[in-house]
Amino acid sequence: MSTQPLGLRPVAKNTLVSQVVESLKTYIINGGFKAGDKLLSEKELCSRLSVSRTVLREALRALEAVGIIHVKDGAGAYVSDVNATTIAQHLSPLFEMSSDEDLEHMVQARAAVEVGAIPFIIQRYTRGDAERIHKILQSLGKSKSVDELHRAEEEFHVALIEIAGNPLLTEFSSFLAKFFAIGKKYMPWGSISAETAAELHRQLLDVIESGDIPAAQEAMSRHILEWSRKLKA
Repeated sequence: MSTQPLGLRPVAKNTLVSQVVESLKTYIINGGFKAGDKLLSEKELCSRLSVSRTVLREALRALEAVGIIHVKDGAGAYVSDVNATTIAQHLSPLFEMSSDEDLEHMVQARAAVEVGAIPFIIQRYTRGDAERIHKILQSLGKSKSVDELHRAEEEFHVALIEIAGNPLLTEFSSFLAKFFAIGKKYMPWGSISAETAAELHRQLLDVIESGDIPAAQEAMSRHILEWSRKLKA
C-alpha cells in the first residue's frame, strides 16, 4: 500500500508527545493502514512532524503501550491488529471520572445488544454450546478474586453472543464488555461472592435453555440490571 503521510503536519512545541500521538493516530486512520503495515521511518516522521527523535520515540512507545502499533528493533514501527480490547484499553481514561449515569449508559447499551441477541442464541443453541457455557459457569463459581470473577462473567456473556453466529454482534458485545470491565475499576464497587455470581448466571442460563424467547429476553434484561445493582451495592 501507499505510505503517503496523510494527516501528518508539524506540531507546536508545547505538549509535544501528546500532540505527536494524536497526529500519528490521524496518520494511521487516514492512511488506510492495515494490521502489519509499516509506518514511515523515524527520520521521515521526525522531518514531517518537526520534532526530535526523542519526542517521536516517546510517542511511539505510548502508541505501542496501548496496542495500536508495535515496534521491531532495527525494523521500524508496524500497525497492530486493533480489536475491541485494544480500543477499550486505549479509551479507558474516559472512565476516570465515571459516575452512576455513565454506568447506566453502559448497562443500557449492553442490555440492548444482549437482549436483542436472545432469539438468535436460542435458535442456534447446541449441546456443545451448553457444555462450553456450563464449564464457564463452573469457573465463575470457583473464582478466587474479583478480577477472576469479572473475567469469567465477561467470558460467559461473550460466549452467549458468539452462539448467535454474527461476528459483528460478537465484536460489538466484546467491545461493550471491555468498557464495562474497565469502568468497574473507577466505580465504588461492592463485593459479590463467586457463588452468588454463579447463581445469577445459572438462573439466566436455565431460562435460555428452556427455549422460551420472551421469557429469556426478560431474564437477560433483569439479570443485567440486577448484576449492576449488586456491583454498586
